[in-house]
Amino acid sequence: MMNTDAKSKAKLSQSLYFIRGVSIVLVVIGHVIGYDKTYGMRQAYSSDLFVLGWICDFINTFHMPTFFIASGISFAIFSNKHAGYIKFARSKFEKLLIPLIFWSPIYFVFQSLSKGKSFSFFEVIHSVLYPHEIFWFLHALIFATLFSFVYFKNFKSQAIYFFLSIIIFAIGVCLRGSMIYLYFFWNIFYAFGVFVSYYLSSLSLKVEELTLKIKFISAISGITIMLVTKYFIPLHDALDLSRIINGIIAFIIMYMIAISWKIMIEDKHIVNKLAK
Repeated sequence: MMNTDAKSKAKLSQSLYFIRGVSIVLVVIGHVIGYDKTYGMRQAYSSDLFVLGWICDFINTFHMPTFFIASGISFAIFSNKHAGYIKFARSKFEKLLIPLIFWSPIYFVFQSLSKGKSFSFFEVIHSVLYPHEIFWFLHALIFATLFSFVYFKNFKSQAIYFFLSIIIFAIGVCLRGSMIYLYFFWNIFYAFGVFVSYYLSSLSLKVEELTLKIKFISAISGITIMLVTKYFIPLHDALDLSRIINGIIAFIIMYMIAISWKIMIEDKHIVNKLAK
C-alpha cells in the first residue's frame, strides 16, 4: 500500500510540476506582451495591436488561478500539516518570505530609477509590506497557506474548510477594492485545490480510462467555453468572474493533458500509432 501511495504521489507531483510550469510560462508571456499599453511589447506599438492585447487578456483569465489551485493540491498532498508552528514558519520563510524580502525592494528601486522617480527608505520597506506590482501573488499565497495550515492544525474536515473559504470569499467581495479582497479572493482557488485533492485519485483513474478521442473533444470543448467566457464577460467589469470560470476549466484541461501525456510516453503502442 505504501508503494502504491508513493507511486501515485510521484505521478501527481509530475502533473503539478507540469501545470505550474505552464502557468509560469503564461505569466512570462503575459508580462512580455504587457497587460496594458504602458508595459511590455505593447509599448513599442503606438496603435496597440489588438491581437497582443487579446492574447494577454485571455491568459489573464486563467494563468494565476491554475497556479493557486496546483499550490493548494500540493499543500494538501505533500505538506506536513502536523508540523509545529515554528517549523512551518521556518519553511515558509525560506520559500516565500525570503524571495519577497529580497526581490521586492530591488524591483521597486530599479522601477523607480527607470522612471526617474525619487524614493525613501520607508517606501522601499513599504514595497515589501504592501503588495507591490508583481509581488501581490506572494502575499496572497502566504495568506492562503497560513490559513490552510492553521485550520488543518486544529480541524480535519475539508468540507468545512472549503465552506469557510467560500464565506471569506463572500466577505472579500463585499470589501472589493481593499487589501482584504486580494487575500480572500485568491484564497478560494487555493482552497479549491485543497478540497479537490481528496478526489484526485479517483479522478485520475477515470481520466486514464477515457479514449484519446474523448480527451481531445473534452479539451477542445473546455477551451471553447473559456474563449466564450472571455468574449462575453467584460474583463474591465468582471475579470474575477472570468478567472473563476476559466481558472477551474484550465486546470482540469492541464491536469488531463498531464496525465494523458504521461500515459502516452509510457505506452509505446500509442506513441507508435500516433507516429503513423
